[in-house]
Amino acid sequence: MSALTILPLTVTIIGAAFAIVILNHYFATKHRPHELVWSVAFILFALAGAAQVLADLRGWTPLEARFYYLAGAILNVAFLGVGTVYLIFPRSVANVALAITLAVTAISIYVIFTAPINQAILGQEAGWKAVAIDALDPKKFTLPRLLAAITNSIGTLLVVGGALWSGFVFWRKKIMKNRMIGVFLLAAGTFIV
Repeated sequence: MSALTILPLTVTIIGAAFAIVILNHYFATKHRPHELVWSVAFILFALAGAAQVLADLRGWTPLEARFYYLAGAILNVAFLGVGTVYLIFPRSVANVALAITLAVTAISIYVIFTAPINQAILGQEAGWKAVAIDALDPKKFTLPRLLAAITNSIGTLLVVGGALWSGFVFWRKKIMKNRMIGVFLLAAGTFIV
């Protein structure tokens, strides 16, 4: 196992651990929908990490590249954003956001599993890019790249915006100082990533 494999293996373990903790909390308490949606996001995160671990150990295959791009580049942040919508907005708005995200998920599965694979890139270290980069025109903005840009932009805005909003509510009410600091750190960390 190379040093490069350690990071995605760590991501896989931590993502799976977070998913388990959140799912346990979801089933042990009031079945809060944001916890279920966030656990899906962490499962996707762990699965994308596992795909990279396999690729690091034996090289990228078209299936691993497609799965990594779908779970990690397109869907992960979208589901984190929907979880935030469940925390901040009325349930009816959050249910619509979830329905839209599930529709985007179905479209993304079709797009990713029908997109041509750039064989020249597949053999490289970042072989997952083979799904998103056109073989004839590498600068062309492909549909997989468009889906990733849309879902990551909206999901990041929702997570960062939701964390900032929550932090300012805690600050204004002068309550839960530790949680206030935590959500501001969450916003900063999400924005940096």
